[in-house]
Amino acid sequence: MYRVKLLRKNAKPVDETASDSPKRKRLDFLQKEEIIKKIELGFSHEKVASDYNIG
Repeated sequence: MYRVKLLRKNAKPVDETASDSPKRKRLDFLQKEEIIKKIELGFSHEKVASDYNIG
């Protein structure tokens, strides 16, 4: 017999309209360069993360 993939008991339904988590935001190259420059200039990591909605 073939093994059937079982659904998880506590699995959450997946919506088509679900947006990505803010922690999963993709940054382009220019944004990464700006973040690196700000950190080198002495900005706090928390401030930079809140400015770009990351981590």
